[in-house]
Amino acid sequence: EAGQDWAAALEALPANLRLLSAVFAVKTRGDLPEQMFLSVVVPAGQAAERLDLYSWDGTAWSFLPAQAGGGQLVAVVKDPPPALALFETAPPPPLAMTTLEPGQALTLAAGEALNAVLLGGVQVQADGTLGGQVPGVALDQRYAVYPVVRNHASAAPETGLLESVLADEVARGNHLATLVNFVVAGGYDGVVLDYLGVTPELGPAYAQFVDDLGAQLRGEGKGLLVQVPAPEQNGQAFNTGGYDWRALGAAAEALLVTAGNDPTIYGSGQAEALVAWAVSEVPRGRLRLVTTALSVESAGGEFNLVDQASALAPLGAVTLAEAEAALAPGEPIAVRLSGDVQSLAYDARAYAASYSYSDAAGTSRTLWLTTADTLRQRLALAEAFQLGGVVVNDLMAPGVPAELINGVTQYKADVEATAAAHAELLWTVRNSSGILALATAQPDEPYVYVAPAPGEYEFSANLQPGHGSGLGSVAVQVAAVSPTPSPEPTATATTAQTITGGATVQPQPTAPGQATAAPTAQATATASSGGGVFVPPPPIGAGTFELGGQVPGFIGHPVEMQQAGMRWVKFQVRGGGYDYITAAHGAGFKVLLSVIGDKGRVTDPAYWDEYAGWVAGLAAAGADAIEVWNEPNIDHEWPEGQINAATYTQLLAKAYNAIKGANGGTVVVSAGPSPTGAEGAFPGRVVNDDRYLRELAAAGAANYMDCIGTHFNQGTTSPNATSGANLNGYHYSYYFWPMVDTYWNAFGGTRPLCFTELGFLTGEGFGPLPGGFAWGATTSLAEHAQWLAEAASLAGNSGKVRLMIIWNVDFTNWTGDPQAGYAIVRPDGSCPACATLGAVMP
Repeated sequence: EAGQDWAAALEALPANLRLLSAVFAVKTRGDLPEQMFLSVVVPAGQAAERLDLYSWDGTAWSFLPAQAGGGQLVAVVKDPPPALALFETAPPPPLAMTTLEPGQALTLAAGEALNAVLLGGVQVQADGTLGGQVPGVALDQRYAVYPVVRNHASAAPETGLLESVLADEVARGNHLATLVNFVVAGGYDGVVLDYLGVTPELGPAYAQFVDDLGAQLRGEGKGLLVQVPAPEQNGQAFNTGGYDWRALGAAAEALLVTAGNDPTIYGSGQAEALVAWAVSEVPRGRLRLVTTALSVESAGGEFNLVDQASALAPLGAVTLAEAEAALAPGEPIAVRLSGDVQSLAYDARAYAASYSYSDAAGTSRTLWLTTADTLRQRLALAEAFQLGGVVVNDLMAPGVPAELINGVTQYKADVEATAAAHAELLWTVRNSSGILALATAQPDEPYVYVAPAPGEYEFSANLQPGHGSGLGSVAVQVAAVSPTPSPEPTATATTAQTITGGATVQPQPTAPGQATAAPTAQATATASSGGGVFVPPPPIGAGTFELGGQVPGFIGHPVEMQQAGMRWVKFQVRGGGYDYITAAHGAGFKVLLSVIGDKGRVTDPAYWDEYAGWVAGLAAAGADAIEVWNEPNIDHEWPEGQINAATYTQLLAKAYNAIKGANGGTVVVSAGPSPTGAEGAFPGRVVNDDRYLRELAAAGAANYMDCIGTHFNQGTTSPNATSGANLNGYHYSYYFWPMVDTYWNAFGGTRPLCFTELGFLTGEGFGPLPGGFAWGATTSLAEHAQWLAEAASLAGNSGKVRLMIIWNVDFTNWTGDPQAGYAIVRPDGSCPACATLGAVMP
């Protein structure tokens, strides 16, 4: 609208800038003052810290340093620019870097997650030449490589060396040539200057040196990064000493800005204040926030970086609370940590678990334990201010858990940073069958477990969340108790008769001390528990089909699950979920998490990012599959009157992209709808699942799932049947094959099915079924076991089903909702379905 006079300014406008104000032309009369303040009011609803001033000189737009305050951006200038305007900067691609010191090696996962690797080990010598040795990395990978040149081997810099190089013209020129030749000859992408000890007197000479070096490197197609120390804060002002951030930021490709080692500055607002000031001095796209993957220890006001092993050492190791000469089943076993730490807490200022203790000298010390979640929270600061990237030092340092790279991955995938906001000690009990029990406690509390049977039990402890490095373990042997001998019975012939097929069979007496042999599993018909005969369906051939079971928050029967051929375990979570991943993998199972969030907020687009961040965190932590929500077609899980497949698809899309960004191997399963045809009877509260599926397909949901979530839990006939259900009328969801075909055809066969709930209800062993579930009264326990095996056989051989989760393994609730009636592990501890399923699973 400004006319032809401003066409050149419009044409020259950088693509990453969006104009948010008028363009103000500045004209003056009279003599200019020593300083002039230019103030631009920020539009209502905008945050001044997120906006920038740029000036126009008739040829190009240039960043104009300006402080935010009072709803304005204020620039202090000596010579006013011809024109200026207020802009919003588009977020840059999230770039991530790490340092690699001599003796360290870059892992494959880190190489894939990072955009650049900064190689330590190069030192400036007294004559301005370079010495030392950099770690070896491949230079032909997707990441850039920058050596780091330092004038210090520790926190004490060689200030005299830097002064001598900058003060002497010949030495200065030689040092410039040395740096440029080093980069070009080495085939590097550029260099990082990490020069400490730049005093205010040396500041102008250092800024000019950096400007000259940047120009020469750009001429060779190389980049220059400059590390600057954390400035001193005095109220709202920041003192950078001899480091002129404006000049250095204009000369270099980027400034690497550290906020210091104190971890509490990130949640307390101090780091935010620093970054807000920094973007007023340097274009935000040229700033890289520097932090560390190491944990932090504080004593006497000093903050020192420590590896995780050192950070965990004060907690001690797992040990028996009291030495036991011999332990028997039913006796309590008490274990504890050997350290002196009294309590563990989550420090919201540091986004980290923290504890304090006194060392041998009586000095009070505090530890903060850095996790992937901690890193993700810190890196969110770079996102909030749209910085050009981040540097996470020490990712490859000894003792740093490999999972910390997940914090960087989540930053790059734009996964929302959601704080775990809790910390506890997790006790785990295992035996040869897998995990038996999980419990949380404070470090000074003993954990007591009663072993139910003889055998060896392992007790281990680690910190939650996010600490893969454990605190050791102890093995405890529980001995069998020899029973008191009882008099042997006298063998007598029995007079009882068993009638089989009309013939009289005289049972044979059992000799004293002789065990009765259990029947051996046969490929032919074999008697099953609960009466009836098990006829093995066709075994499942080779393929990708897998079986699992849903458990009630803990894995209580891992041996039975493995006997049934299960390789997966499913947990349903409404918060957290990280501990379930640890438990599942520790027991040798893949884990499916059915993740249900806040029903009251699920239709709010602002909540979708929060939910997506949660499931992405679970994926990054190792979840093998995630079901995005549960039964969103009924008002039990979705707000009444707002059930809508298109809305759910938007949530699914957010979650899918976040999950895949965090862990491409995590299988994304759409929420299994409730199988129902009752929408006519309950308008606004229910949407029939077949209609919901069609609407999902129309909304493009297939683009955001690996598998179609499917529930089947109201069958009263063999899965081979398509009629005969003792339910009112006909509905496809009463029968296995019609159910499979309905869901398969809804998406044209483009996605496999994942039964995240499949079960049959029987009241055998319990008594009458609760009201509303009487339809299951005719199903026997033998049919329950037979039909589960048939369903697995049909699914595995169909080519349409990827995963089947049996609902359920060992739930015990009976009143109201008879979940125990679906369980494969029955009240007497038997598991008829374990044998039948095991007979068909490969």
